[in-house]
Amino acid sequence: MAKTTVVLTRDDWTGDIVDPIDIAPKQITTFTFNGREYSLDLSMSSANELAAALAPWMEKASDVNVVGRRTRKIKAGSESSSETDPEERTRIREWARDNGYEIGPRGRISEAILQAFENRDHTPQNTIDTAATPEPAPEPDPQPADDDTKPTPAERAAIRQWALEQGRDVKTRGPLSPELIRDYRQTHAA
Repeated sequence: MAKTTVVLTRDDWTGDIVDPIDIAPKQITTFTFNGREYSLDLSMSSANELAAALAPWMEKASDVNVVGRRTRKIKAGSESSSETDPEERTRIREWARDNGYEIGPRGRISEAILQAFENRDHTPQNTIDTAATPEPAPEPDPQPADDDTKPTPAERAAIRQWALEQGRDVKTRGPLSPELIRDYRQTHAA
């Protein structure tokens, strides 16, 4: 016997059941007011009505970018920040690993790392606050050039950094090519 499950979306504003072709772009509209976050399931017409009602207020308001649970005001004249973008978080994590910070593959990025990343072009390396800067990651042990062992996370970061310095194409995430690993190990075997 076949079963069919039907999911209906009800517009939280009008109470009407929403036709699937009339669902607002992200289906759930979220907004924050006085530090509290709200969400609504809205049809396209209700989402437009909400946007029209808020438009005069948004014209006068300052943009705020949400990072984790904290908010930070965007500097006047700057483009909107993309720190909440997954690709940008990946770049921040790669940069942090390359610069000796302890950071996991997922989860919240600490404020100290975010600030260091934002100031990376403005702060000389020798003036970074050592209280906020962790010990640098140990250099990977040199391995024989013919070694087929999988690189450690620290070695992967070093290989990516080396490849970028050499002008080679390398992805910020994912597996490294065996040729790239071999070339790196041959260059650094001494």
